[in-house]
Amino acid sequence: MKTVSIHDGHSASVALMVDGAVVYAIQEERLTKIKNTGGFPHQALNDLLINNEMLITDIDHFIFVGNGSATPMKAREYHLEKYSRFFKRHDLEVSFLSKAKNKIKSKLKNVDPAKIVGEKRKLRVEPLIAEGISETKISFIDHHLCHAAAAAYGWGKNETYAVVTSDSSGDGISGTVNLFEDGELTRLSEIKIGDSIARIYSLITYYLGMVPMEHEYKLMGMAPYAENDKAARNMADY
Repeated sequence: MKTVSIHDGHSASVALMVDGAVVYAIQEERLTKIKNTGGFPHQALNDLLINNEMLITDIDHFIFVGNGSATPMKAREYHLEKYSRFFKRHDLEVSFLSKAKNKIKSKLKNVDPAKIVGEKRKLRVEPLIAEGISETKISFIDHHLCHAAAAAYGWGKNETYAVVTSDSSGDGISGTVNLFEDGELTRLSEIKIGDSIARIYSLITYYLGMVPMEHEYKLMGMAPYAENDKAARNMADY
């Protein structure tokens, strides 16, 4: 059984599983040489097929990360421009008015959210359909379920424990708490996008002159050096 998983958001990537074992994985940016390349990972998928001496028709199943609500993203310039709006009052007002108008329009037109998700899915699978892949061989899996599964099954122990996920957003939420028991994951609770801690972290990353969704690890690495700094201590005490 050959399965290919596809992440077509920021930092796009593909991975190949053969009979339940991951045997190959690569990010699109490694081939485009453009940091955080997003969208459908055309080159990564082609690289996967070549290096495993396979045709795309040899793949039994394709799985997309996210149920369809995620919009494919671009490279780092996209994120820098996007996050810069949060620090410009005028842009915030325009953004708020624009979103308010769109929401009112959607209500007036009785837009079905499921229909919007369906339309996005059609756009996401177009590259596979163009290669003659049947839609029956394509599935979509919840964004945070993918995160939780990577932690739970990747741990490699058939025990009972809690699995926590947290990111900026994905399929309408920014975090979950799950129970892993008898090899199964059960979601106990979730955090909505409006309460996203990770989004605040990304905003601080940008504010400090770095690239959101790329340099957060630098903040983690430098944080310990401020432990005994007077200004940091004042902030912590406050």
